[in-house]
Amino acid sequence: MASESDLQKFAKLPVEHHLDNDGVDWDLIDIRLAVAVGPEGSKRRNKLFQQMDPNGNGSLSLTEVQAGLPPLLESEGTKQRKTNETAEGLIPGVNDFKPAIKAAFRLARSMGDPSGGDSATVDRSEFHGLLVYFRHYLELLALFKKLDDSGDMLLGEEEILPAMSRLAKWDITKELVKHKLKLETTGQISFDHFSEWCLRNSGELQNMVFDTTEGADAKRPPTADQLVDEHVVLLKVDWAEVDKHIPTQAGPAGFALREKLFKKMDVLNKGQLTHTAVQASMCYLLEGDHATRKKDGAGQSIIPGIRDTRPAVQSSFSAASDLANVGKKKAKNHRANDASVDRREFHAFLVYLRYYLELQVLFQELDTSEDLRVSKDECEKAMPLLVSWALTRPL
Repeated sequence: MASESDLQKFAKLPVEHHLDNDGVDWDLIDIRLAVAVGPEGSKRRNKLFQQMDPNGNGSLSLTEVQAGLPPLLESEGTKQRKTNETAEGLIPGVNDFKPAIKAAFRLARSMGDPSGGDSATVDRSEFHGLLVYFRHYLELLALFKKLDDSGDMLLGEEEILPAMSRLAKWDITKELVKHKLKLETTGQISFDHFSEWCLRNSGELQNMVFDTTEGADAKRPPTADQLVDEHVVLLKVDWAEVDKHIPTQAGPAGFALREKLFKKMDVLNKGQLTHTAVQASMCYLLEGDHATRKKDGAGQSIIPGIRDTRPAVQSSFSAASDLANVGKKKAKNHRANDASVDRREFHAFLVYLRYYLELQVLFQELDTSEDLRVSKDECEKAMPLLVSWALTRPL
């Protein structure tokens, strides 16, 4: 996720800004999203990718993208907003970017070599495509929301025809609208169909330009020797330092630290944390000291070498979010069995997280084959590690 300092840097770059008729500064959005082709744009994308990839595994899941892109579209005045006040965005009236993110993610992840890689993620070589696609879908989402008078995320003829001038950019005519709506099952068009239709009709989808050198310096798969080195590093995790970042201690001091951390993670001031919000917070929760970090170097984690924090976060989140359903009821603004962690459950979440992170590191140590399974042979070889958890060989 982009830091506040980076957003400020992007906002201060020299550019001739102008607002469209809806009050949107698309020039500023282009800067925030780092869509420009060339060395400078690629340099900014390197930073964005590193910030959105807190695990350092070289690929972005849909969850990470959904957590990392929206903050780039927050206005500079968001930091001064009042308690329980929704963050102001650069696009008035649009607070949910998921439709545009999902559409862009779907196209970007298909850009790579179809014979290799993870089709469910976007890697560095596909990241420029993701940002460019998102920029185009974002503009269409803003238009779609303006036309959608009913607010049902469907457009009918009565909503589209009075606004034909807005569709001229995509070469859409009244005849094309009527023909397109006849092809739709309900006579109405969804955002997915609308956006793809506009982009294909105008030729934008086929003519988008991406940096051909993108991802050339992306993280390569480690060699066997590098894996051995990484394996050794993992054994040197300073858990006392981790405890400083994850305040689990009892008493007033621990309470105050948790209060501050919860407010930082609860960016929408709803008094509860979603799984996406928690996962997005891992990038700064486990962030190391950058005093010795080289220019343009990747951010360091206080748990160096950990491949993926999602299993630990998911396990901790599930355990903590169920606590209020055991003998007690959540606050009135919570639904039964909801997928959130509130302030009362937050301490438990952090305790769970602290233990699950240590167990995940242990599991990673055992899983030398990296198949997300631990065999008997792998356990036998790692008995010194298991002894610390009071695990011994069966009699």
